[in-house]
Amino acid sequence: MRLTIAFLLAFTAILSPLQAQYEDLLRQRHVTWMAEYTADYELNPVYNANLDTENNLLDLIRLQALPESELLNQSVERNFSFFLSQLLYNSIAPAQAGTCFADAALQHPLNETAIRDRLSRIDTVTAADPETGLARVMIVRNDYRPEEIVLFRVRQVLYYHKGRKAFGSRILAVAPVLEQRDAEGNVTALEPLLWLKMPTLSEKARAAAWKTAGYAVQTFSKDNTPAWQDLRVLKGKLDLQAWAATEVRNPTHPVALYQDSHFVPANQETLQGLIFTQDTLTAVGDNGFVEIAGVEPRNALLQVEKLRLVQNWYFDPRRRLLECRLVAVSPLATVRDADGQPRYDKPLFYLRY
Repeated sequence: MRLTIAFLLAFTAILSPLQAQYEDLLRQRHVTWMAEYTADYELNPVYNANLDTENNLLDLIRLQALPESELLNQSVERNFSFFLSQLLYNSIAPAQAGTCFADAALQHPLNETAIRDRLSRIDTVTAADPETGLARVMIVRNDYRPEEIVLFRVRQVLYYHKGRKAFGSRILAVAPVLEQRDAEGNVTALEPLLWLKMPTLSEKARAAAWKTAGYAVQTFSKDNTPAWQDLRVLKGKLDLQAWAATEVRNPTHPVALYQDSHFVPANQETLQGLIFTQDTLTAVGDNGFVEIAGVEPRNALLQVEKLRLVQNWYFDPRRRLLECRLVAVSPLATVRDADGQPRYDKPLFYLRY
């Protein structure tokens, strides 16, 4: 027994920083499949009116200024439209060694000097010399503002727990993302400021963080939903279409549709009617009139290529923890045009956890 424990400790010590964060899931026999992916999320409460460019849909659950004692401090400036950007930005500056990295793989840690350098940029300012009146170019260092952090690049694992018959997710690292623009103001690139490693907590500690977190949102993945074949599988195999078909036959969790910004329960008859449909085929007859040529059955499950995630995200500034709880999933059917090119993804139904 002692040899086994010693071996596990030694094995964990040589794991990469990322793998050490999900090694417990790899060892769990009930976790039969697991994959890793990276996606960009909009997690600030500011509303993006341009629906064509939204990475994900967002609903605000909870927002409050913490700690409460700061409410009496008039010098404390808050930008509630970019509240998460402000909270995360403020938590990076005093971050301990080994929590901030230059890369997504968490292989290159940043020291305090490097962290401070990445939290600011060098600008050139032209001002008149007070003595000569001549223009003078000065180089100054300015801190990034919370509203400049428009996205959060998140590296996380998605897994399937066979015992619970449910998917789960865990955040490994997060990077505030800045927009790089050209002289005309067009976005040319999205650059991560740095990567912040998320602490590994017990389920009890995660539940406690959710209760005390002053900021929480619910997101529906949209344009940032990864294709199933693009996930980097870490463990096992899972056929997404076969899983969806099984849930249609015998749902393991409450089934719902999302209508008018809220979930509506769906019974088995409604579910079957949404999945299995018929297309009426027509043709022009010899008499020149359009006639019904036949009926072709359709199975929307054969179009499933992605899994939409509905997650409750929250931030605990005391633990410097950005975490999420997977509360629902939806198989997405990819609708294609006549040339086979994808047009949009359609959620078929939601399983609520």
